[in-house]
Amino acid sequence: MRTPKLYSLICFSLLMIVVNIPLAAEAKKQVLIIDIPRLAFEDLNDTPNLNRFLAGGAVGLMTVSVELATFEKVYLGFNSGTQLRTPSQTSLLIFNATEEYKHLPAGELYQALTGYQTNDAGGAHLGLAKIIQMNSGPLFQNVGCFGRLLGQNSLRTAAIGNSDAENPNRSGAVLLMDEKGRIDLAALGRETLRNAPGFPFGLVTDEDRIFSYWLKFKNEADVIVITLGDFERLERFAPYLNDERWGFYRRFIIERYDRLLGRLQKTVDPGSTLTVLFSGVAPQRKTKTGDKLMPVAISMPGLEPGIVYSPSTRSPGLISLYDLPATILKFLGVKKPGRFNGRILKSISGDWRRVALLRQELVRNYQVRWPLLTVYTYLFISSVLAGIVGLIFKWRPVIMKALTYTYLALVMVPAAFLIMSAFNPLDWLAIIGLTLGLIALMMAAAVWLNRGDPFRILSSICLTTIIFIAIDGLGNGFLEAKSFLGYSAIAGARFYGIG
Repeated sequence: MRTPKLYSLICFSLLMIVVNIPLAAEAKKQVLIIDIPRLAFEDLNDTPNLNRFLAGGAVGLMTVSVELATFEKVYLGFNSGTQLRTPSQTSLLIFNATEEYKHLPAGELYQALTGYQTNDAGGAHLGLAKIIQMNSGPLFQNVGCFGRLLGQNSLRTAAIGNSDAENPNRSGAVLLMDEKGRIDLAALGRETLRNAPGFPFGLVTDEDRIFSYWLKFKNEADVIVITLGDFERLERFAPYLNDERWGFYRRFIIERYDRLLGRLQKTVDPGSTLTVLFSGVAPQRKTKTGDKLMPVAISMPGLEPGIVYSPSTRSPGLISLYDLPATILKFLGVKKPGRFNGRILKSISGDWRRVALLRQELVRNYQVRWPLLTVYTYLFISSVLAGIVGLIFKWRPVIMKALTYTYLALVMVPAAFLIMSAFNPLDWLAIIGLTLGLIALMMAAAVWLNRGDPFRILSSICLTTIIFIAIDGLGNGFLEAKSFLGYSAIAGARFYGIG
């Protein structure tokens, strides 16, 4: 009898041991933001590690809701979830607490200016009071909103690197600061740079130190931003560089960043980490030609590789600035307040290189629309004024009839632009030819259906335009997205009432 009892006791003990073995803890979620100001799509050519990251993530273009995208507006906009009024000189002044500024440790100066304290390992924003002063009222609640939400959920922040040039530029840290302008862990100063006598600015990002700080902070922080600011330093010398030297230095920079990204990727757990690569500000040589869209790529568990899609824009490959922080908050399980803009990003299948072609189309649309719409506006106003003058001075009926039909033809332009956007014409010959052809067809149909009655023709044109807009709106605004009178991803202007 002893043997069966002993056997039963052993089995029971083993069962209890198995039952009480703790399940493997779920990997801690982490966010890595790689911020490369002034990065362009062309820089990504022949970069094996960057290309590997792009191929494994969702890639797109980022648009901002301001005509002039400055560091202050873009990075504070990311942090606040809305557009703030920004002081130009003090918006980016985040320093290590132990870093000297104006002959004082930044932490001490920060406490003297704000009354708040910061830890010695963290960072503090010395221009916080000015930002709050310029955004009194309801906007005050958005200052530092992203960092505050992280802190309220016991998520620690860390910022590494800078874009310093003539003046301190700590834009990356601005992304994560809380409502008191603080970062939990910071390495923002000269310690992340090294001398580079052959580089125009004389200083470049030290990739080894950046990587060392990443290894140090990754075990202590939940959301980490790494700023690689050499393109911004090069930008200070852009007026003095020809295209050949400009391209040479940009290649020098991106090759170093590519190697750094390869090292970072080996230490990142793709099963628990959301990684964002983005550029908040485009090169000035691009913006002068209307190319203001910045590259962005995101990789996270559950997001299939391909092209990024945002419900904010409803255009594959195009996202808004606010979609990035909104998606990060969702990933971390943090509830986004209603006053914080942005939608959760998704992905659709497709080669990320299609995004470069989309950028060319959007830029060309932007370049064409302003001269086109300027001419149209002047013609429309002139036809109305000419009609009024004709009525006052009682011009001959034949002239008034010509003015009437000219006015009616111009009223048809919104409907014509909406229809022709299905063909997406981007050269002047096609645009003018399609516009005149569609107006002629619609005018002939309107005259025939309404027996030449100008008022009935006008009513039918207006009704037809409304119907076209409504149908397109119900179909997700496919035509409006490409129309010259629709929303511009670059300029942001909109004519049609249904988005």
